Amino acid sequence: MPATLTDDTRRALAVAALDRRPPDPECSWLPLPLPTLYQLTELRARGATEWSLREVKAWPCVFGSGSFFRLARHADEGQPAFITLVRDEWECGLDLVAWSAGDPRKIARRDGAAALLGEGALGNPATFAYRRPVRVFRDPLGWLRADRNGLVIVDSVGAALRLADAPGIMAEDAEHARDLAAMLAPHVPAERIVAPRTTPRAP
Repeated sequence: MPATLTDDTRRALAVAALDRRPPDPECSWLPLPLPTLYQLTELRARGATEWSLREVKAWPCVFGSGSFFRLARHADEGQPAFITLVRDEWECGLDLVAWSAGDPRKIARRDGAAALLGEGALGNPATFAYRRPVRVFRDPLGWLRADRNGLVIVDSVGAALRLADAPGIMAEDAEHARDLAAMLAPHVPAERIVAPRTTPRAP
């Protein structure tokens, strides 16, 4: 029967991964610990699905200027954060993306290779079958509620370039659509960004 790793052992493995910083980000992501039971309970209470939580790790992060972060190396630095591995269209690790546990709109990437959570789907023809718009969420919580189907913008410049050829983008609501139009201009025409239709209430 395999021995169970202690929390100290897991932390030592994760810190060792930080020191190696291998070319493949998946090698840095795999040793990171899973969220605590308390963190999982909080994520589930906010609508995250069990499927989506399979790709979420937890580690303190230091968020820098712009859209970059680094994994904390000492117990007294950084803030609680969740980390996921962004994969390309071939399911290979592309970059690590983290967001603050206290403010999910504080989101950043480690290496600069990724511009969106879920961006591997952009290389899959099925994503835009029948000119279907791709869903873009305000923050990772919306993405986790949707089983990680869709995108979250991490870097607006890179996202605009990657979405320039998308036949359509589905925002969360009309206000979000306006925000996306301003964020992605001029690469993505505003008319390609739509909001869900609201069903009128019965009288």
